Amino acid sequence: LAADGLIEVTAVGPRGRKEYAITESGRADLLAWITRPHDDTPVRRPEVLRVFLLGEISAAQAHEYVNHIVESADLALGRYEQIRDSVEWGDSDAAFFARAALEFGLRTAAMEADWARWLARAIDERAQPDS
Repeated sequence: LAADGLIEVTAVGPRGRKEYAITESGRADLLAWITRPHDDTPVRRPEVLRVFLLGEISAAQAHEYVNHIVESADLALGRYEQIRDSVEWGDSDAAFFARAALEFGLRTAAMEADWARWLARAIDERAQPDS
């Protein structure tokens, strides 16, 4: 970003730590990017592709993989909750939209954990012999 002139060093602190600020050119690029969502690349979720292919491994291996998704989603949810609970959000537009972005993370992580728990139960049920 600095090499492209989008940010610049504004201060150098202890041990050479640099602080940056956005340049006018950087702000122009940022504003253009914000208003062009159609330029975004498609979202790719490799973990969902793996779920699609779980039929290629044993039910026990599939269950283990799905439990990893549960654990990861629970960790993410915990981090998002910690941020939510530790920040003084205020009433500014910036705070409102930062909180909205955080809410997306909270809801996505909660949904992902719920879905993965459902999937783990469903894998277990499929593995049970008919009674």
